[in-house]
Amino acid sequence: MLARIYAYLFKKKATANLRCFINIGEDTDITGVIDKRSLKSTITIGSNCLIQGYLVTETDGSEIIVGNNVFIGGGTIIGCASSIIISDDVLISY
Repeated sequence: MLARIYAYLFKKKATANLRCFINIGEDTDITGVIDKRSLKSTITIGSNCLIQGYLVTETDGSEIIVGNNVFIGGGTIIGCASSIIISDDVLISY
């Protein structure tokens, strides 16, 4: 919850800090929650995305790949134990 409040108040700064832990493309806005429960898991988000939901990696081998031009709405929870790939130009929830 604290991460969500922080992201809301300091959206651009929070996104910049996330770049240390995940790969984020240009013009991508993250107002949701990124929860890496293992430092060895990977999250890659493409360009021109809006992520308002929750992305969660559960294990060391977890991998979430989000393509370009993707919208993930605020009511969405994507939990990954192994691998999830979301292609380009995808709308999930709204």
